[in-house]
Amino acid sequence: APYTPFLTELMYQNLKLLIDPASLRDKDTLSIHYLMLPRVREEL
Repeated sequence: APYTPFLTELMYQNLKLLIDPASLRDKDTLSIHYLMLPRVREEL
């Protein structure tokens, strides 16, 4: 589905205002496509 990356980006741009800034330190937050997947927390 070619529209999926655009929908994902739109969702990220609207939700990134709610993300804790400390968790995004030293990361390029201009686009969701620049962020790496988070590390797995085995205790969960």
